[in-house]
Amino acid sequence: MSQIKLVELPAKKISFKKGSNGTKYVYYTVKSYRNEKGNPTSDEVSIGKLDEHTSKLIPNKSYYEGFPIEREDTPERIQSTGYISIYFHLAERIALTFLLKQNFPEQADSIFALAAYMMAHGNVMMIYERLTEDTQHKHIPVLSSQQISTPFANFAEEHRNAFLKE
Repeated sequence: MSQIKLVELPAKKISFKKGSNGTKYVYYTVKSYRNEKGNPTSDEVSIGKLDEHTSKLIPNKSYYEGFPIEREDTPERIQSTGYISIYFHLAERIALTFLLKQNFPEQADSIFALAAYMMAHGNVMMIYERLTEDTQHKHIPVLSSQQISTPFANFAEEHRNAFLKE
């Protein structure tokens, strides 16, 4: 006989309904709204039964569809390579990274990273640091909000002109 796997109850958006045999069924609120008469209502889905002895959930199929179980080998954190890798590949192809390194040897990686961020997210830099911490790319430095303006402040006019000319 297979062992029933008990799981913790979701912390929010659950309700209980008692069946005719006294079993407590657990429902999860998928959507809350007001109906056409203006009364509060909700769409719920049954996610299992309450185990009275442990106060844990005996999950059903709907539970596993809405709350996928983490495997033991699930990483704690996933790092992105997405748009940064694409931009870097394109920049390499058109020799932009070479020109940046030639004209701004100390700031090339920072300039590229900030420009790539701006292309993807606009010029509001308030989430740059958080996004770069989650990005795995050797040419993308993590810069704090205080460090972001440094690469731009240190541009020499002749380096800027040489870069634009090339």
